[in-house]
Amino acid sequence: MNTLIMNAAEGRIQIALAQEETLLCAQEWSAPSKGTELLTPVLADMLGRLGLRPASVDRIACVAGPGSFTGLRLVLTTAAAFRRATGASVAPLNVLQALAASLPFAALFPDRPCASAPSPTPAGGWCMGRTSSSRREASLSRRANQPCGS
Repeated sequence: MNTLIMNAAEGRIQIALAQEETLLCAQEWSAPSKGTELLTPVLADMLGRLGLRPASVDRIACVAGPGSFTGLRLVLTTAAAFRRATGASVAPLNVLQALAASLPFAALFPDRPCASAPSPTPAGGWCMGRTSSSRREASLSRRANQPCGS
């Protein structure tokens, strides 16, 4: 199963393609005003270099917020068009939840009960994710009582 992952929430365009749990390709561009012109040709080039067709993408995950409205609109519209053309399923990703889920809790908090094995955080345990925007704003997300690292 091939999964296409797209993000343009913070002024960069990031795309990745994974097959099952193997990363096939990951690319990133800093092109704040050229995203519309870049994304579709880059996707076509990436698939072509891997010898894949658009119909071989089974799933699409794209960052749906928080972030730059223009960047979010770009990847969500591209995902919707890709879905219509190929029948791939689409799932939104919250960038703050993804950041929080990627934290290595065991390394950060070795004295916590959850450090030795994946188990729920202690009562009242939480994790905060933060991202900034170009307008000097910050987005925060608090996640309570989640399994370690998720």
